[in-house]
Amino acid sequence: MRTTSTGATLACVGLLAFATACGEREEPTGALPPDLPATVQHAASEPFVSADVPSRVVALDDGVAATAYELGANLVGTPTDAVDPSIELVSDATGEIDLAAVRALEPDLILATQQTDAQILAALTANPGVPVYTAPSFEAEDLIQATYELAIILGDPVLAREVSASVRDELEGASASVAGLEPVRVFIDTGLRVPPDLDPLFFELLARAGGMFVPEDAAPGRSIEPEELAQAAPDVYFATPESRVSLAVLSEDDDLATLPAVISERIVIIDPELFSVSGPDIIPTIEELADILHPAP
Repeated sequence: MRTTSTGATLACVGLLAFATACGEREEPTGALPPDLPATVQHAASEPFVSADVPSRVVALDDGVAATAYELGANLVGTPTDAVDPSIELVSDATGEIDLAAVRALEPDLILATQQTDAQILAALTANPGVPVYTAPSFEAEDLIQATYELAIILGDPVLAREVSASVRDELEGASASVAGLEPVRVFIDTGLRVPPDLDPLFFELLARAGGMFVPEDAAPGRSIEPEELAQAAPDVYFATPESRVSLAVLSEDDDLATLPAVISERIVIIDPELFSVSGPDIIPTIEELADILHPAP
């Protein structure tokens, strides 16, 4: 199971339909609004002050990069090519942020999130000449706040109100189809019945999609015994491609063969990238999970 491309998500799911057509992007035009300089109370301890519309923006996270890109920011650096392959990468071969690459792009704004490595942030904020905006990113509704604040930073308070309201509607609508339904019990297997180390945000997305992870006390990296899994009784069994899990394999174990997920043949192979989804991709992820957990009759 794969989520949609982060670079097109905001426009394609309607969050910015009023501003850009799907697959197109408009650069900011016109004079600065009279509201600048503007102050936003962001995730850091101190308020963030935006004095001018930034002209060279580097993002350290794909989620905040996708949001800024669709709002019209001039992104010159991103951690991967998910948003736009033509933008310079600021990560090394291992996927870690390369501080030298960030500085070489001479940004006038750096976008981070609450989950950005603390040492990276400390190194970047040591240079007072380049402001760093830290977007909230722990909960699904943080997308609303981050979208609003980024639009303010980019100099368009009217767009900030319109887009944040649209994001809220899309977020609420993503789980509307499963409202009031009994939660579906879900187990996730990365191999040998070992669950992944899940970000708290994924648990929220799963809940918004009408699901709940079991066993609730499962520890990342610890194999769940067949007897324990049988007691948890998952209705749907998610497995990563590397796990080598299949209906036939599960059916061969006397304990696992009795799982509701095995009996109903609801074994789903999913992309592990789903576990770390962020930014505007969380909305289509909720919708996709909801479709899997609560299929239409």
